[in-house]
Amino acid sequence: AIVAGKKDCLDSIGDDVIYVPAWDQVRLPENVVPKSYGIDLHPNLTSSHVHGSSVIEFQVTSGPQDVILVHAKTMNITARSLMKVTSTGMEAVQLNMTFFSKSNDFYVVIPLAPLSAGFYHLATTFDYSLSSGLVGFYSSEYKDSVSGETRKLATTQFEPTDARRAFPCFDEPGMKAVFNISMVRDHHHTALSNMDIIRNETIDGGRLVKVHFNSTVRMSTYLVAFIVSDFEFVQGVTNSSSCRPIKVRVWCRQQAIDQTQLALSAAIDIISYYESFYNICYPLDKQDLVAIPDFAAGAMENWGLITYRETALLYNNAESSSSNKQRVVVVIAHELAHQWFGDLVTMQWWNGLWLNEGFATFMEYIGTSHYARGKWDMQLQFMVDDFERALGDDSLPSSHPILADVASPDQINEIFDSISYSKGGSVLRMLQGVLGEEAFIKGIQRYLKKHKYGNARTADLWAAMDEIYKLTPNVSSFMDTWTLQMGYPLITVTKTGSGGQLQASQERFLIGGNGSVENPRFKSPYGYVWHVPINFQTNSQQPAIKPVFLHKNPITITPNASYQWVKLNIGQKFFYRVNYDADNWAALTQQLTADSTVFSIADRAGLIDDAFALADDGRVGITTALATTDYLELEDNYVPWVTASDNLNHIQLLLRLRPSYGKFKAYYLKKVQTALHRLGYSDTGTHTERLLRTVLLHKSCDLGDSVCIDNSTAAIYSWMETGGPSPIAPNFRNTYYQTAVANGGEAEWNFFWSVYQNATVAVEKRKCLYALAQSKELWLLKRYLQWSLDENMIRSQDATTVMVLVARNPYGQEMAWKFLRENWDTLLERFGDGSFSFSYLIRALTSSFVTPFDLQEVKSFFTEHPNAASGQRATQQTQEVIQSNINWLAKNEKQVTTWLTQKGF
Repeated sequence: AIVAGKKDCLDSIGDDVIYVPAWDQVRLPENVVPKSYGIDLHPNLTSSHVHGSSVIEFQVTSGPQDVILVHAKTMNITARSLMKVTSTGMEAVQLNMTFFSKSNDFYVVIPLAPLSAGFYHLATTFDYSLSSGLVGFYSSEYKDSVSGETRKLATTQFEPTDARRAFPCFDEPGMKAVFNISMVRDHHHTALSNMDIIRNETIDGGRLVKVHFNSTVRMSTYLVAFIVSDFEFVQGVTNSSSCRPIKVRVWCRQQAIDQTQLALSAAIDIISYYESFYNICYPLDKQDLVAIPDFAAGAMENWGLITYRETALLYNNAESSSSNKQRVVVVIAHELAHQWFGDLVTMQWWNGLWLNEGFATFMEYIGTSHYARGKWDMQLQFMVDDFERALGDDSLPSSHPILADVASPDQINEIFDSISYSKGGSVLRMLQGVLGEEAFIKGIQRYLKKHKYGNARTADLWAAMDEIYKLTPNVSSFMDTWTLQMGYPLITVTKTGSGGQLQASQERFLIGGNGSVENPRFKSPYGYVWHVPINFQTNSQQPAIKPVFLHKNPITITPNASYQWVKLNIGQKFFYRVNYDADNWAALTQQLTADSTVFSIADRAGLIDDAFALADDGRVGITTALATTDYLELEDNYVPWVTASDNLNHIQLLLRLRPSYGKFKAYYLKKVQTALHRLGYSDTGTHTERLLRTVLLHKSCDLGDSVCIDNSTAAIYSWMETGGPSPIAPNFRNTYYQTAVANGGEAEWNFFWSVYQNATVAVEKRKCLYALAQSKELWLLKRYLQWSLDENMIRSQDATTVMVLVARNPYGQEMAWKFLRENWDTLLERFGDGSFSFSYLIRALTSSFVTPFDLQEVKSFFTEHPNAASGQRATQQTQEVIQSNINWLAKNEKQVTTWLTQKGF
């Protein structure tokens, strides 16, 4: 066993004792604690060289301590000194040696004599080059659309473990400290950091400006940020009745400044709302939101200086669609939620990432709904954007618990996934559904107030909830079964006799295996048994206000005597699936057809999604699942339609090269055309009606509707002839652009490549990226893939997107998979450290395969290339998905064909 001490480790093997140096451990020693940093940086944007110096004040809480470890990566430390703080001043500490230990990114400082308890200063001077990737302190650029000049900037992305690329530091979330930052810039640039500027100092004979920022509050290294650019801003202030006004600024390149008003109004509104929701005033003096031309993720919650992709912050009413507008507000709401939940109170270690991301995911819908004043149905949209996604991913054997043990940066990057985000948000939504909104919010407020400016663990959140609400079982016992083991239960409802009573029991739901399958890395402490809240509804009986709990033993459900069907999990608040006997499924689908409004919108979507998931696992016939879509011609709500479309799209993917595809396509197209005709073709209506029309129109063209295709291509050909700005309504652009390229040739491709190159609105560029991947010309797709790795053609942030889009095209699927294999080393080097893109790339390029040959090819490749960095789990997930696809076709293809034939297709 390895026993961690405050200095080094001893590993005992038999009678031998092996010395394990401190720098070979992943974690920092707990008895060396940073207190403050003084960081001085001078980035030269022309040469991309950075010169810096830092002084870290730290405390040795208990001695003797014979080694000091700080994180430092991809830098050259040119000078270092260690001083001890004494009652009379500073005393130099003689050093024995210093060196880099690259395995864990440590810079190792060994003093000549062990350090006693007390306070010390570690001073370093260092230099490095701005990163060419999208992590650490990195360079970006954009082209001025007026002058054609290339403008450079430098910005940061430190989460989770890349602050160490910018300055030596204790780069763990639990090592909070105060940061005093200064930045040297040219006169024509602006420097930003987490805090406001206290003074500007002219240096180097007046040639440069040194910007000094206010001291930060106590915060983690991954939340530190700084930017040097020529960006401009718009500004406003919050208006809260109980908190002081906060300065809010939205920054971007000058040509996009007219696209910032939505972001500014949303940020001001949501900050004020969150102050009330959390009952804690925003802790800093300002909040900057900055649109970065090159950005790997959607956004990053740096305290007081949030950075965004341009598509996630900028909105142009003439160019952006309804979904673009919603996306901007959702991402702003997500990142602002972090300013309290994540920044003010931070997880102790990365295994608690879900405390940050799950809560921000949960809150983004609440904050957006407040901004939209309830008009966007955001709580319903949670189902299709997060709840159903989490249920899908968490049913795979390669999933992981919400609270997953992680150590290395690759393991940490792996858990930036749907389990931490979407399942995390879903179990919080479930807890709110059990406790009620008032008690839940009070528990959140108590947790934040108790741990503000510090770190916390999941158990601290449950303890705060338990103090507010007396639940049986208590909140800790209830929620531990959902956070400490992977997966979720399937609730099976069966008849128990002639008296009409029903029995509900649980087992683990697992696609492609039985519920006892273990991920060897994550053992369940509860044997895959959960505390499950149960409520139900019948055709003549409304659900009880409070759910009852199912645990180890089945429970009895007693519907009234006249019931015809029963449905569990009312409102889809709780994180599980439900199966019924064949008679009950038949009655439920008949009710959908007769009058679907008997069920809530959420319950209609839930029935569809559960039925298809159960069919995937062979627990119900695929015809039962398809029967839940029979009523879709009469469905006019966005959420059930998107749920159905996601599941039907999956079948379309599996059948597209099979003999039954024609029948399936005709069935699907009829449902889409009828619903679209009922909704109307004009870009009018409520927000969600516009979203639904966009989905239906796109699907109509995709399924080969000749009218849709003709209208799309005619509109694009007219534009190609006349030139000028796009005449297509923003909500229709994705469909029209993609359809024109898919049904065109080189001329259409070149036209949209030109639009892409000249567009000054980021979302318009993105629409073109999607369209260009739809070509049926193999040589164009091949060239597009090659350009994805050329930063002169495609921005680095969009490279993996291009590859994924080509792989989704039936004409490009095999080509994209071959491209991945041929360029594996390059892709691993460029994107392997990313939190999202590399895993997504692996899954998206392979998970649509449907044959044993494909599966063996994928297995062989990843066996030969075992190092997938942050994509390690994705290599296993995609093999599970391919096997599930193979199983689905073997079980269901004939049944689908027979069912469709009986329907007249």
